[in-house]
Amino acid sequence: MSDATKDTAKCSRGKSKDTMMNKKSHRPGPITRGFTLIELLVVIAIIALLIGILLPALSKAKLTAKDLLCSSNARGMGTAMSIYSADYEGWFPVLPAGIARNVPRPSRGSVIDNQGMFGGVAGLFSLTQIGDAEWDGFAPNGDNGYFGSSFPGLPNNGIGYYPNRSNDPIMASYMEGFESLYCPRDTEDVYYGWPQPSPWDLKYQPGGNNVFKTPEPPSDPTDVISYNISYLYIAGLKSDDARILHPPVIWGDETNDFDLATQAFWGGYRWWSNSPGQQPQSLLDEIGFNPATGYADADNHGDGGGYFAFADGHAEFIAQNPQRTFFANPRATYMNAEGRRLARMESKSINLVVPGTDRFVRTMD
Repeated sequence: MSDATKDTAKCSRGKSKDTMMNKKSHRPGPITRGFTLIELLVVIAIIALLIGILLPALSKAKLTAKDLLCSSNARGMGTAMSIYSADYEGWFPVLPAGIARNVPRPSRGSVIDNQGMFGGVAGLFSLTQIGDAEWDGFAPNGDNGYFGSSFPGLPNNGIGYYPNRSNDPIMASYMEGFESLYCPRDTEDVYYGWPQPSPWDLKYQPGGNNVFKTPEPPSDPTDVISYNISYLYIAGLKSDDARILHPPVIWGDETNDFDLATQAFWGGYRWWSNSPGQQPQSLLDEIGFNPATGYADADNHGDGGGYFAFADGHAEFIAQNPQRTFFANPRATYMNAEGRRLARMESKSINLVVPGTDRFVRTMD
């Protein structure tokens, strides 16, 4: 075979091989099929179902975390006040109230009755309660709280001073920060005005003039004001009072009402007769008040109850009307016989052993 013939045969074999490879490379592969509309809808339905199952669980977990923080805040304040009481012969903090030019040493009753004159609980922690008001260095303009006393002889026109000449907030040195004054479940509070609060002129009622606020965690003393504080304080108690068997309550969740003395917990609802106190039943119905717990839908934990700290430093959730739990008086003439009978069963009441012990006790928020 000649060389030319060999080359021709080689080319033919090469072409045949290339042709076979080309044929092989163009051989159709397996067909890839996408989702059908029905399959896609099924997948979407499953995802929606999972979201529907998980979201309530996540919301519940979030509320649980907030509850734990609120409980921790209450317990921490109970501890701080217990440390204070150890420094002051068992007494929990009392604001220097009732002092006047001719009354430098007021009676115990006068002191207790005037505990609310310092902006409420905020007066324990701040003497410049600016909040979201404006201050030019001389006077506040807006929804401010206590700004000091105009008591004769005080420096700086009294700005930032108690009437006893002290400019050191009573509890400030016992606190590492002020964020613990705020409960993360507190979404609404009421500014009642200053210096003359109008406790029953609520915005819930027709013609109400009070202002609703969204509480924020206080970052410094100027943020410490009634509407940024989620708790109330019960002043006038001692840690070692022999008249009280159970460690007395000192701190706990406030309500959106004006929590002052016997007006606390929505007008001092008469738990013994299941009837309204100083707030009308129409208002109690509107806000979703729960007479069994003493709280309403708008309060920190809804109408379920509140966390409270006690004189021994522990905290617990109270789901029974606090007026009954802590202040029930088995000898109160204003209650019916059934109320007095129930009062004898309230082991946490400060009136259980010596009825009338609450005469020198003041609730304030």
